[in-house]
Formats: sequence, C-alpha cells, structure tokens
Amino acid sequence: MKAPSTKMIWVLQGARAGDNAQARELAKRLDARVVYKDLKFNRLHVAPNWALGASTATLQNSSRKMLEAPWPDMVIATGKRMAPVARWIKRQSGGRSRIVMLGRPRARLSAFDLVISTPQYDLPLDANVIEVPLPFAASTKADNEAHKLWQKLWRHLPKPLVGVMVGNGKYPLVFGSTEIHRLTEQLNKLAPVSLLLIASPRTAEGVVARIGAGLNIPHVAYAKFDRNNNPYRAAIAMCDGFVVTSDSVSMISELINSRKPVAVFKLGAAKVQLRWSGKRGFGAWLARTGLLQPPRDVSAMVDSLIERRLIGEIGAPTELEPHGRDDQKIMQRLALLIET
Repeated sequence: MKAPSTKMIWVLQGARAGDNAQARELAKRLDARVVYKDLKFNRLHVAPNWALGASTATLQNSSRKMLEAPWPDMVIATGKRMAPVARWIKRQSGGRSRIVMLGRPRARLSAFDLVISTPQYDLPLDANVIEVPLPFAASTKADNEAHKLWQKLWRHLPKPLVGVMVGNGKYPLVFGSTEIHRLTEQLNKLAPVSLLLIASPRTAEGVVARIGAGLNIPHVAYAKFDRNNNPYRAAIAMCDGFVVTSDSVSMISELINSRKPVAVFKLGAAKVQLRWSGKRGFGAWLARTGLLQPPRDVSAMVDSLIERRLIGEIGAPTELEPHGRDDQKIMQRLALLIET
C-alpha cells in the first residue's frame, strides 16, 4: 500500500465560486493533503498588486489569523486578490512554499512559480506561464438527497430538458433589453423542449423573470440565486443539454465537462472597447511587470471554443467534438514543483 503523502497544499478561497472551483479541482488531482483557507478581504483589496507586493494588508483580521505555520509546500489560488497573500505565505515560509496562480494574478509574473492562464487573459508565454484552452472546472453533481428532491420537482416537465444558465453583462459585454428579447426568441425556437432558467450569483435582478415571461414553452424559472437552495448542480446531472450566456468562462467550462451539448448565447458588446495584446512587445513588458494587464477578452475565448466545436452557438446547429483535455504535462510539472 502506498504511504500517504506528507506534502500539504493550501487552497486560498474567496467570494467567487468559479475561482474557488478551479483551485479546488487542480489541488485534488495532486498527491497531497489539501487544506482550504476561506479568506475575507477589506477595502484595501482594490489597491494595485504592484503596490501591495507580498502582503496580508487586504485581509480582514479573522482571515489573517488563519495563516500561520506550518507553512504549506504549495499554494494554489486564483485571481488578483489572492496574489499578494500567496506571495506573503511564500515569504513567511522562507521561500519554500511554491505558488501556483490560476487566471491572471495582476502582479509581476516572475513572483510566481507557475501561472496557469487561459486565452482570454492574453498573457506572455514565459517559462513559468502556461496557457490552457479551458479553466480547471469539474462538473460537480448534487448529492443523492438533493438530486431526488429536484427530480421530484421537475418530473412534470416534458423531455428533453435544457438548462439555461443566465449570467450578467460586464464591460465590454452587454446584457440589456435587446439581449433579453433576443435570448427569449432563441429559446422559444428550441421547442419541443422544457427549460430550467437558472440565475447565477451575478445575474441582475429581474432578468430571469423577464425571460420567463416571454416563453411559450414549458419551463421553471429560478429568478434569484439562492446558495442554500441552488438547482445548478442537479440541473447538470438531469438536463439533456445546456444554453449558457457568454459572460462566464468558468461556467461554460464546467458545462463542457459534463459532456453534454452546450450552446452559448453571445451577449452584446460595448461600441467602444480598449484592446491590446500582452503576448509581445511593450504590451508583454507591461503584463510581466504587473503594471497593466491586457483587457480580458471573453468573446475571443468563446469564439475559439466554437471554432474548436467544443460548444455551439444557439440557433446555429453544430456537430460538437467529444471533449477530452490532456492535462498530463501540466500535472507532471505540478508534481515536480511540489516535490522540489
């Protein structure tokens, strides 16, 4: 029998469910004991990371008290808020703790042992930066008791059952009246199906209700996100396919990993957008230093997933490719990192 690993990983978690899910999924694939640190931040988190450096100044006092020796062999975290805290942990460990950041840390890239990013962030591909086509987001099912409850609630809906995962517009994406009307029209064209309309934590108030009011096919609407009574996990298990708005890469990735058909509804775009690349030249220098990051381009990433036929676009039938990602090289690199 293989002896249990003596290595320890800290997963830094915040308020964003998608970020937390990515970090947890990566950590559980490694042979190590995983400890979750649920952190809460104060208003200083808005300060730029180049100014914060390695610091816990952005944490509330209760969260600072959670960070103490013995220090981990590896820290896995996602996004801007976690970067200064991860660097502080490494400093406290005397440089022993390895830092693996997911997404874009908005800090000096050389401060991290490994950055695993996706095309939407357009970071320079340095020796310690890996770009993967999709975030690490597993499709997690509801527990048996919850599954049976939701199954009973939805048993009156005719098959096939399609889950409609509704997000929100965030610059440069727009989710206004025009988009609500267009999405409702496209959903009605899916008949004969039944729909589950499910709001996310980001969904603006009233959006799901407005979509539901315009539907002429069987549906159930969950217009407000409820963390304690959330149908999302059960829907992943029970739905035959999905429609998802184009604002959330992590949600799209999780649905792709369900290995069921996924159609994306593209939100509108702002007329004025600032775009530049972090792959080369002065833009790459800015990204490496953490002084300025390329604008997040979710639309470009969604288009790349459509081109690879991992998802379709609602209203445009597509022969999808079975999803199978090859993470072997990344996992080998992470295993080597935690051992050294």
